[in-house]
Amino acid sequence: MFLVGKETFCDFQSIQQAVDYCENHKQSEAVTIQVLSGLYEEQVVISRSQLTLKGIGDVTIQYGLSAREKDPLGNELGTFRTPTLYVGGQNNKIENVTIINSSGYGEDVGQALAVYADCDETVFRHCRMIGYQDTLFTGRLPGKQKDGTDFILLEQSQDQKEYRQYYESCFISGTIDFIFGGATAYFYQCEINSRRERTRKGGYITAASTPKDQKSGFIFRECFLSAEEDVEGVFLGRPWRAYAKTAFIHCEYGQHILPAGWNDWSNSQNQETTDYVEILKGKYQFNQRVLWSRQSHTANSEYNIELVFPKSDFYKK
Repeated sequence: MFLVGKETFCDFQSIQQAVDYCENHKQSEAVTIQVLSGLYEEQVVISRSQLTLKGIGDVTIQYGLSAREKDPLGNELGTFRTPTLYVGGQNNKIENVTIINSSGYGEDVGQALAVYADCDETVFRHCRMIGYQDTLFTGRLPGKQKDGTDFILLEQSQDQKEYRQYYESCFISGTIDFIFGGATAYFYQCEINSRRERTRKGGYITAASTPKDQKSGFIFRECFLSAEEDVEGVFLGRPWRAYAKTAFIHCEYGQHILPAGWNDWSNSQNQETTDYVEILKGKYQFNQRVLWSRQSHTANSEYNIELVFPKSDFYKK
């Protein structure tokens, strides 16, 4: 176990220093990095497996890269080089940490990741992820961008065989597509918070890019959909790619969610391929939902976590 903090008895003064040491010296064994209370203004990149990053008190990691910023060669960074926290590898845990991308409103700076979860069998517990546009990206990436070009990635970006992730008791906040990607990601009792932009109205919570042959995409179970004051006109999701899968199971909805619920990203063909599902609590009646989504008051066992992750119990660890 290593300790990060500003005190003289700490092993490292920054989180990335501790991670770098573990990347170079502790690859073959499980390792824990504990972090004392404080604001850590740094980009943290974790590439290895079997690492636990655990905040002891009030721990905030904050950084401010955005897609429109230029790199030393004069090229725009693009979305996937902006994360405040990047997590690759397998069997990692991130606990009790606030991660903020502080670059500003999406309408001003473009996409800006707080967390890039490029990982498999990884758990986020009691974390706060705060940004505006594209707060949390859950790998995997689609093969190409929509214009057919390659994505611009961090050097550490990985290509996992599977992307299975579990988020428990987390606070995730943003405006546009602020939970997006192709992972099988299970959100349990999380607060999903829609923010205000400076002038831009409305928003989208999810933008899944689930691969066609993948059984599950995003599953939100017993989550709480909240919003900042005066936020309205928010969709539950839209498909970043055609076979997006997203389910809300027994969640609580704020008044900011639009009656239609879902958006087809200006492509009616997506209505034939997406799988958008809500299992409703008894008090909710959504008669104005788009006809190409599904609602029911009867729980479906296929969304039980044991069936979503049939080959692994990593979420119990």
